[in-house]
Amino acid sequence: MNMKKIIKVIMMTICMLSISTPAFTAENKNMIELGKIEFEQSRIINEESLTRNNLPKDISNQISSLTGLSEGTVLVRFNTDSTAIQSLFSVSNGTAGYPNTHFHLYCAAGKVGFEIRQQSGGDYEKKSVNAEINMNQDNYLAFTASAQEGYKLILNGKKILSIPVNEISSSLGYGFFKNLIGLNSSYIGKTKRVMSTGISANEYPFSGEIQSLEIYSTALPEDILIQETGVIDTADREPIRMFNLFNKSDWNSPAFRIPSLLTLQNGTVLAVCDIRYGDSNDSPNNIDTGIRRSIDGGMTWSEPELILNFLDYPNVATSQITNSASYIDPVMIQNKEGRVYLFVDAMPGGIGQANAIAHTGFGIVGDEDRLLLQSESNTNWSLGSDHKVYDENNVVTKYMVGDGFELYENGNKISNIFYKNSPVKLLNTTYIVMCYSDDNGVSWSSPEIMNIKTDDMKFFGVAPGVGITLKNGKYAGRMVVPMYYTSSKHTTEWACLIYSDDNGATWERGESPNDGRVGGEGKLHESQVVEMPDGQLKMFSRSLSHASVSTSFDGGETWDDEVSTDTTLVMSSSSGCQLSIINYSQTINGKPAVIFSNPAAYTRSQGTVRVGLIQENGVYESVDPIKNGKIRYDISWISSKLIRNGEFAYSCLTELPNHNIGILYEENNTRFTLDHLVYAEYNLRYLMGDVL
Repeated sequence: MNMKKIIKVIMMTICMLSISTPAFTAENKNMIELGKIEFEQSRIINEESLTRNNLPKDISNQISSLTGLSEGTVLVRFNTDSTAIQSLFSVSNGTAGYPNTHFHLYCAAGKVGFEIRQQSGGDYEKKSVNAEINMNQDNYLAFTASAQEGYKLILNGKKILSIPVNEISSSLGYGFFKNLIGLNSSYIGKTKRVMSTGISANEYPFSGEIQSLEIYSTALPEDILIQETGVIDTADREPIRMFNLFNKSDWNSPAFRIPSLLTLQNGTVLAVCDIRYGDSNDSPNNIDTGIRRSIDGGMTWSEPELILNFLDYPNVATSQITNSASYIDPVMIQNKEGRVYLFVDAMPGGIGQANAIAHTGFGIVGDEDRLLLQSESNTNWSLGSDHKVYDENNVVTKYMVGDGFELYENGNKISNIFYKNSPVKLLNTTYIVMCYSDDNGVSWSSPEIMNIKTDDMKFFGVAPGVGITLKNGKYAGRMVVPMYYTSSKHTTEWACLIYSDDNGATWERGESPNDGRVGGEGKLHESQVVEMPDGQLKMFSRSLSHASVSTSFDGGETWDDEVSTDTTLVMSSSSGCQLSIINYSQTINGKPAVIFSNPAAYTRSQGTVRVGLIQENGVYESVDPIKNGKIRYDISWISSKLIRNGEFAYSCLTELPNHNIGILYEENNTRFTLDHLVYAEYNLRYLMGDVL
């Protein structure tokens, strides 16, 4: 940091306060004047214009000014052309046998971090954070350490990490240079590390340019560092941040699919997807449901955790297991009171969409509508509301079913009714399972099977992504969740919604847009839904070559006979592909808006995010009283941004607390390449370019 700039910032603050704050006194001014002198006197290292030709630079001749520091600030402005982990600045014990006694501030692809390590006795702190570090672009990074406020990282005008003293992970607590024994080396652009054999360990060499490095012996104020590092304009960068949020190394899984991303009312962001242990194939396969949470708007995320997990096969990477039970295709929604619901398809062992029988899975036994079961002798048994299993004569057996569908025999857990080899198991059809969270995704209720199918339905499942809670019109407060199904009555997929008017306590199924559709039967596959200003719904459905658009005037119970094709929204001509669309909370160019993503090509490639404006286009004139006089809404697609030039498949959008757009997506589409899901954040300036 140029000290003249610090002084300029402080003087501007003095001027602003003296004009707008009567309570700003001469005593306050004197304190700031003293602070200026303190900051200026605390700068102990100032290096500039370091190119790859003079990096790394040895500044060990200044080590004596560093070794006694108990707090400090490191500011570095840099431009890298490498994605490797690279030291920006370090102090270390360069003696043979002490490779892990060091401090270094580093960058890598999509992250920055620091380490305060000692060879023995434990480390003080090691932490990295996902951040916008793009190759061949300028970045300005500040690190501060103090015994009062802990550790902070500020990048390009934004605080990206704060570790208060009471949250330091090490049992040693706070520590800085003063606590590291034997520091005798300092470098810009590497960390000197020497093994006991005298051979250098990984020194994390920097590749690129370091325009400036400044070190202060005090922790400079956060607001000054935010303003100083904020001289880097990142508004049009691609993207603000991008990294693999689900990755095989974190889960011991070879494949991840079907993203669901939801921003909650309190600002928490939930990311859920399929953890496919039996490679990337659909059911039947060994598939569970995993989650990660962010409480800081998508910058950092919780450790990987399974919400729903069948245990008939181990959670280890393998090839497809066709006998395994599976949870597949998540969708999330939050009601107006804050409860988060998660819906997934649940498949008995050996069953997938293609071989499921047409059945509700339920039947009337006595005066109860019960979940039906099969005994080992293939007789029809049932599960009572008391969790007891009843035989074909409605007599209690020795079996019971517990939470998570575990099967108990005489009180001993022996199997699960979803498992293929269970002595008592479900019918060979598909099921929808629902669970909920009342603590913003930290913990979840036991899963429940929903009784929502009709007898003709073979597969009835969720349309992956998110549902919405309506805000406008007669049905405000209604929760709607997109679904689709196959049936013995027709030959292709039909879309629909399930809805709840009591915050999720009970659910009903609406009709399909294919019911009474003008133009005959057509493929309406996985869908997502958005709300118009008067409460109308627009459902965007996976079809062939283009997305189909349906309109509901009654909150998703029925649909207009007219189902249109949006020729702008291109998709795979052979299979179609899931899409994502969300309402945007802010107006754009004075209009309500939606954000849309999909692979915008006739193959699953060319991942694209579009911005659309909701336009009024007259009113409907119809003999149908539900439709007549209603506003006709069209969506004008005003921008299209390619975010992935190459394979791209399923995606899910969310509006983050800062009104940027978050997206979780399948970067690849072919088998054995779906070993990660990418999370990215964009602002509207980037997505819209010159349109905004």
